[in-house]
Amino acid sequence: MDEYPVEILSHIYWFLPYKSLVNISLSSKHHRDIALPHLFRNLRISDASIEAFESGDYNHLIPYVRNVTFTKLRFGNEGLVKLISKAMQYVQFIERFPRITGVHIIYTVPGVCYWTLPLAILRAISVYSWYERLKSLSIEGLEQFRFPDRGHILNWIYGDRSETVAVRKFIDGLVSPAINDKLEFLWMSYPKRLESISINSLQSRRRYVYVFYDEAGFERTENAARKSKGWAKSDQTVILPALFLRNGHETLKNVHIKLGALRYRSGADGPDSPISPLPVYPLVTTLRMNFTVNFTSKDIKELATRFPMVEDLRLDIDTQVQLDYPDNDDAYRSYFTLFPNLKRSRTPWPLQSWLRQENYNLRLHVDDIAMQLAGLEYMEFVHTIRLESDFSTEPRYLEFIKFKTRDIGWDVWTEELPR
Repeated sequence: MDEYPVEILSHIYWFLPYKSLVNISLSSKHHRDIALPHLFRNLRISDASIEAFESGDYNHLIPYVRNVTFTKLRFGNEGLVKLISKAMQYVQFIERFPRITGVHIIYTVPGVCYWTLPLAILRAISVYSWYERLKSLSIEGLEQFRFPDRGHILNWIYGDRSETVAVRKFIDGLVSPAINDKLEFLWMSYPKRLESISINSLQSRRRYVYVFYDEAGFERTENAARKSKGWAKSDQTVILPALFLRNGHETLKNVHIKLGALRYRSGADGPDSPISPLPVYPLVTTLRMNFTVNFTSKDIKELATRFPMVEDLRLDIDTQVQLDYPDNDDAYRSYFTLFPNLKRSRTPWPLQSWLRQENYNLRLHVDDIAMQLAGLEYMEFVHTIRLESDFSTEPRYLEFIKFKTRDIGWDVWTEELPR
């Protein structure tokens, strides 16, 4: 490959995965010099990377950085003050990169301030010129532990009152509205040109839901929630707008979300309320969601309304989620036909014991779906079951029922999940 011009090699390297670039860079100094800029396309922010760029030795690689990842943001003994300080240091660091198209935030914080950190980061970087040009955004959060409900939570986190006031004033400038005793209605506008979004919300013992309605409906829901009796007693009523993506509904193509449950309209407004129309995402072809709290068969119908052009559909549920059995199998079957371009799907099905033993009914359902969807290549239904055991921990099993149009056949088997 040494005989190829540098321009051609550089163009080829642009499309290679990271591991391949590493291997090529180790082959010779010539290829290392060409591959090095491409190795910095995806930059993981750390103390070492900050030190390297601040030294000035890597300034020539600044134009090549496209994706940045916030890592090592973990709540520890130092408290939230140091965590936010580190996050803001990262924010100031990435200002030097003018061509960023992807931002990825990985963090671990207590549940009471779970959404504070990513929203503060997004609000801080929203002033940069490249923010509205972002094409990819991912937020992966892990809830560390639960704080006690007694006492002023800000004082419990920050300690000294003078420090509390300073930090609270600092956060008020980043997140609107300000933090109160409990996390409430933090929202902001996402980039308008997003093509891919991934939100992996790993919160324990929480029943947060995510909404699709716009600002007007959201504000009305907030006012109604504040007036409800349960507002001050429990954080279970808090609605966090992790899917508040109305600005990007005309550009999104890939959506990956792990969430508790879906909510499409304000309960206070009712389904027939004359609020602004719900957003539709006409370009999304890949839709993957993982439900951790609740999933109903009607969710498929609602998703088909919001994402009508989906080709790759994957809906997963945790084992503790109780599936509702469809009142009408024909109606449940018809929900899938609302995806006219559906090619591949993996969805849960609330099978009963007799249906697990005699699968011909389900096969008839899928045969009917396949006849109505000309492009269907692969369909998989998954039913999560628990088998009784003498052990303290019950083994979990998944029953797969697959349909492949190319093979024209059925496969049914059971496999044990790792404990």
